[in-house]
Amino acid sequence: MAELHLPSTLAPLFAGLHRTPPLKALGSGNVREAPGTMAPVAFAVESGDSLTGYSYVEDWVRISDEMGRGGWIFRKLIARR
Repeated sequence: MAELHLPSTLAPLFAGLHRTPPLKALGSGNVREAPGTMAPVAFAVESGDSLTGYSYVEDWVRISDEMGRGGWIFRKLIARR
């Protein structure tokens, strides 16, 4: 099995986890349909919203919220709960 190497900017979010990490929104921001600022906005989050992280691409984290909506959010807009 290949070893997972996280970018240093994402390592704190996923460190030591063998399951999806519980996250929270640090402020209001857009969740997008794909990683990148050119992707359409799927929905918005507000500060303190509970999120679950699943994977990442560069500085974008694939998340879902408590209502089951999913998308991609820029890493600086989230932190571990």
